[in-house]
Amino acid sequence: MAGDRNDRKKKIEQEYVYALEAMMGDAVDHEREEKAKALQEAEEQSAKKLKAKSRVIRAVTLAALAAVIVISFGVWRWYDKQSEELGIQLQKEMEDKIAAETAPPKDWFSLSYAERNQYIAQGMVLFPEIFGTDRNKYDRYARWLLSEHKIFNRSPRGDLTSGGRGYLIVKDVKYDDLPRIFLTLDEHSKEFIRAFSQIDQQTLKKHWGSGAPENPKDRLRKWIQLYKPQAESTLDGRALDIEGMIEEYAEKYGLN
Repeated sequence: MAGDRNDRKKKIEQEYVYALEAMMGDAVDHEREEKAKALQEAEEQSAKKLKAKSRVIRAVTLAALAAVIVISFGVWRWYDKQSEELGIQLQKEMEDKIAAETAPPKDWFSLSYAERNQYIAQGMVLFPEIFGTDRNKYDRYARWLLSEHKIFNRSPRGDLTSGGRGYLIVKDVKYDDLPRIFLTLDEHSKEFIRAFSQIDQQTLKKHWGSGAPENPKDRLRKWIQLYKPQAESTLDGRALDIEGMIEEYAEKYGLN
């Protein structure tokens, strides 16, 4: 009897253990299910937030891209317009250059009186040999008119030395029987003095064949060095204050 009771007790205890274990397993499974459910909800919530954020980023990106396209289109239209205008300008400049290069030279006597005086004065500055005695002393002057200014002067000598001899008064002293070239210089003295400020330095260097100062007064002194031996050969012993006459011009017309 006692043995049967013990067996039943053990059996009940065993069943209690099994029931307890089953309850614990159910609790664990429930906890796992709750955790899995919470995790799934968190993941779904995170996915929703990420999706919403992605929509915002996408909207911002599309707006930025649209702005870039609009700006780029505007810039392109501006650039295209500028390019077109530049192309038209370059074409016109090229056409003008071709027309100028292919146009026949102007005749010297088609120029105005003032234009001829200006070229004569500049010629005397650039080509001091005009005051000398060389038989070819007008050649460089005539070539300069033709090549650089498209002007054809069939007789440059006529404007410079025709008309016979005459006199000049320099610093209250009268000098008679002077070759015409000195009278021509006196007649064009105003344009002559201004030319030392108007002609650029590179042009002076090119035609003088030596250095040319920047300052107009220094240019005039340099010119006198080139001019004086030429003038003396033409004067051939005749009296003339060569430097004095040039100094008077510079003082009269205010060479700076």
